[in-house]
Amino acid sequence: MSTKSPTPHRRHTGGGLCLRAWRPTDAPALADALATSHGHLRPWMDWIDRHQGLDGAVDYVRECEGRWLLREDFALAICGDDETTLLGGCGFHLRQGPWEQGAVEVGMWIRQSAAHKGTGTTALQELTSWGFARWGWRRLVWRCDGSNLASRKVAERCGYTLEGVLRQDGRNATDDDFRDTACYARLWDD
Repeated sequence: MSTKSPTPHRRHTGGGLCLRAWRPTDAPALADALATSHGHLRPWMDWIDRHQGLDGAVDYVRECEGRWLLREDFALAICGDDETTLLGGCGFHLRQGPWEQGAVEVGMWIRQSAAHKGTGTTALQELTSWGFARWGWRRLVWRCDGSNLASRKVAERCGYTLEGVLRQDGRNATDDDFRDTACYARLWDD
């Protein structure tokens, strides 16, 4: 596997989904997805509060574009195969070290109306295969709140191995109490 800073790929289709870099025109759909999914996402993701409303969504999309250009983070929209129906977001996040290390954290959120329909599993399968085949990652890491059973099941269905649980690793998104973090990973040759 080569990890010599290739040009990041901005679009992938498969499994009835399109994973692609965020576009400025996505802001209204993102604002709607976050507003209609707030109660669904907020227990696990406190960042949702910073991006509420159209202005918050515009700021988020601009931030994603800038960080992509700087090769700091690669956030992606999850769309239906029509590329306009926004189902959620995902990405390759350089939280494991620099690009050259070849290890990246993958993350995802699915809007409430698309949840529990296999969307997350399909998106992670596509993100995983794309990440190994086209981006050249050697290790993908999935971290989630230890009590987020839906997120844990998605990782397990996609062949990620539970490597451990970090006890009292962070704060809950809702009540600021301590939470555990479940750490999964998948290697390119698994």
